[in-house]
Amino acid sequence: MSSSLIRVTNMNITGMTLDGKITVGNIGKFYFQKGIPLNIIFDCLIKKDIVVDWISLKDELINNGMSLNRIKHLLSENINDSYGKQYRDDIISRLGL
Repeated sequence: MSSSLIRVTNMNITGMTLDGKITVGNIGKFYFQKGIPLNIIFDCLIKKDIVVDWISLKDELINNGMSLNRIKHLLSENINDSYGKQYRDDIISRLGL
């Protein structure tokens, strides 16, 4: 089921977590080109038990001209909405934001 989501949405499988979950990139495309809010994308991925490739997403945001400050604000708000504060704090810290 998750591979069909990736095929339909053109998200790239970028790896696998230690517990066997698929990680996907190319999420910025849906935010920038299709206008889909990140928290909606995150919620859909959570339902499919798919993990965001956070480094890939940060790189996409930078490549689209976003400042690190803006990225921190954008991701903080949307990760908190979808995953909660503790997960948000961990991801923001790991990304060096």
